[in-house]
Amino acid sequence: MTSMVKVTASCDDKTEVQVHLSDRSESQNNISGLQDGQSETFHVYDSRIITVLEVPKGVIKFDDLCTRNRQIIRDVGSVTKALMDHPAFHAFSENGDRGEMKANIMLAYRHLEDARMRLGKAIQAHDGGTSVYEK
Repeated sequence: MTSMVKVTASCDDKTEVQVHLSDRSESQNNISGLQDGQSETFHVYDSRIITVLEVPKGVIKFDDLCTRNRQIIRDVGSVTKALMDHPAFHAFSENGDRGEMKANIMLAYRHLEDARMRLGKAIQAHDGGTSVYEK
């Protein structure tokens, strides 16, 4: 099954729209930049992830980049945790180990949460100790 996502940029001259398309294995990570009025259609299939961000043109500030990455990690974490309710756990083969599957999904989720926290700590250190927990 393939989904098509059309992105049309509608932004001022100081902003661009970045579209990140990555696959589950991390062997592919495409980034497209769109200017005001430009459109592009992306095909999403086989657990690919698409993220659309409006970003300032030029160099992105350290805090902003870390915050965006924390948001992306949070979204990936939600999708990862949702695997616990995947139909594969109900239609289970006799050769599989359901407990091992769930344990590894939870470990992956915890590692994502740890990565998100570590980026928050990097922002905190950059800002001289100001907590970013609420972000």
